[in-house]
Amino acid sequence: MYPHHMLLVIPAVSTTIASSINLKSPHAVTAPEHNHHVLDAFQAQEEHSAGDKPFLKPTWPTEFYAAFTEDTWYQNQQQSERGWMLYSYAHGTQAIYRPVSKFNPICDRVKPGDETPCIHHSTDGASRFLIWPNTRECCLYCQEGCGTLNPQWVTAAPFHYAGIRNYNGVACDEWVIESSTPDRVAFSQKTGALCELYDGGASFTGDNPFQITIDPNTYTKEIEPNMLQLPSYCFPVKKCARR
Repeated sequence: MYPHHMLLVIPAVSTTIASSINLKSPHAVTAPEHNHHVLDAFQAQEEHSAGDKPFLKPTWPTEFYAAFTEDTWYQNQQQSERGWMLYSYAHGTQAIYRPVSKFNPICDRVKPGDETPCIHHSTDGASRFLIWPNTRECCLYCQEGCGTLNPQWVTAAPFHYAGIRNYNGVACDEWVIESSTPDRVAFSQKTGALCELYDGGASFTGDNPFQITIDPNTYTKEIEPNMLQLPSYCFPVKKCARR
């Protein structure tokens, strides 16, 4: 289960949030029509340098926990909020926490209008659960192509090096993944830690375009073991009732 302090201590930076975890598949997906508006807004950040580094390739970390700021396009407005995510390839687990359920399109599809936190928790390469910890509710949302990321997703499609950018004071190598969405990732030059993830959205899961910017002061490779497990109230498993 999720420790109480992990759910509540992250301060909000806005009263609005909208986003969803995009569990990358090698299959092409169609981005929502408003994708380019979000991308243009995010690309307005200062880019320090650019160039080709053919001898390098993006490398997704195999285990980490971090708080983040998430920006996305929702209801014709750019939204921003704080959350956290964890990832452990060895345990086949990935989870992402957002403090306001109704602003995430997937959570809102199951519990429309809910304003409590919602967590996407993937347990393998195929399945994703939705969890509302405040009310101890849990359901299985999907079982095909929506599970834990494979670290190789960043090289499953053509990619190119986009230069060095500064995120929260950290110099990061940035890469563009040339899927149909498109996508963008950045990793610390010094440590390889995730700095940023931009995702153009995935129509097969109902995900929005979103950008996650990691808070480097919270990034760690140590994950509390009980956070890797589904809460007991997820069993017996029941499927989500989509509206």
